Amino acid sequence: SLMWATRTLAFVYRTSGDNKRARPLYEESLRGARALGDKTLEAALLGALANIAVEEGRVDDGISMARTSLQIQADAGDRVAAEARLCSGARVLAAVGAAPDILRAIFRDTSGNQELMADSCLIEVTPEKEFVTYGIGVSLMQMRLPEKARGRAPVS
Repeated sequence: SLMWATRTLAFVYRTSGDNKRARPLYEESLRGARALGDKTLEAALLGALANIAVEEGRVDDGISMARTSLQIQADAGDRVAAEARLCSGARVLAAVGAAPDILRAIFRDTSGNQELMADSCLIEVTPEKEFVTYGIGVSLMQMRLPEKARGRAPVS
């Protein structure tokens, strides 16, 4: 549908760092999701808009949207999405001083660039019990359907 295409275009802009173009497309998709009563999509779009708001310095707006997104997920009993949003097993580390083999694996041939390392960070995720996945082992067509694309992997 056009709403999914608009959301996908917003995602492309967002991942390329162009929030100025992504935001109005997410907002348009949000209006469509609400008109259709699609709570799952509404929660996902609010989550994306919350991240953009925080990056734009509108922290209060971002917190409000994130809370609404989480409430929708909780009301729907969507624990996978809520847990992914509340990932508590993560910490941010400075790239400077990280193990050289980790830096090479992530930054490849730029890992020796000290100026780049000084401006970079690493996010260490330590999942507990299960790791929430999305799109692993499914086709691109199925990836657009959250109920088919999301999953869990046990952590031992």
